[in-house]
Amino acid sequence: MNAREIVKDALLYPFSDWKKIIVLGIFGVIATLSINELIGTVYFLDNTTALSIPVLTIIGLLSIFIERGYQFRILKSSLNSMIELPKFNSWICMFKDGIKLSIVTVVYLIPFILIYYVFKSSFIAILQLMFNNLPSLVFSTIIHLKLTFFTTIGILHLIEFFTLFLFMNVILIMFLISIANMANNNGKLAAAFKFRQISNKLSSVGWKNLIIWYVVIESIYLIILSISGIILKEILHLISPNVGTGLGYLIITILLSLIVISYLSMYLYRSLALLFFK
Repeated sequence: MNAREIVKDALLYPFSDWKKIIVLGIFGVIATLSINELIGTVYFLDNTTALSIPVLTIIGLLSIFIERGYQFRILKSSLNSMIELPKFNSWICMFKDGIKLSIVTVVYLIPFILIYYVFKSSFIAILQLMFNNLPSLVFSTIIHLKLTFFTTIGILHLIEFFTLFLFMNVILIMFLISIANMANNNGKLAAAFKFRQISNKLSSVGWKNLIIWYVVIESIYLIILSISGIILKEILHLISPNVGTGLGYLIITILLSLIVISYLSMYLYRSLALLFFK
């Protein structure tokens, strides 16, 4: 399948059973609300709210693992040539798959976090060096000093941003192919880190096809998410005078997780399977 066929199939795939979009979305809503409430509870910690931390943590993790487990099931069933959304059953198996998918996610996040802090530390070190040398620069004209200083900061920020952006996307591509390889090996966790297998699959798919797929799929993902955000923001403006801003944001968060994020996750995992199946 070419990129156009993959996109068409992946966009229509969630509508093979639209009720499952809502079911998956419910777990997303529970996870989102639990995590938000947990963060608020920890931030405003007192003797009464501290008791709810274990409960919120358990509810949040259960919902996340079920949600991620079903997303992984979409990947596996699509690799097995299934054309419809899989059923919500075998909950223990789905829960275990969700844990494995979350483990792989965390492992692939580690190098990005490390490189992020390395760049931040380097950026701060350069700024400190500039400030240490600032007295010797005072004899320059004020305008020249300002231009040199702020131009340097701007260039450093651009270099930092584009390097992190590139690195993030490389890691994301590796992560996606890794979980596809795990799904293709009956969900074995070790398969996500068999880099020779993953490298061979990347070669068979072809870097050109992979990059085209990634750019097209991610662009459509972001476009749908952005348009949905704009529409929901307009809805918020309409309902806020009646229900209040706080409740309005809560409604928008629920709608976003319930429908948009749920649909987009199905779209993404289906498209990944179709690419991997080539």
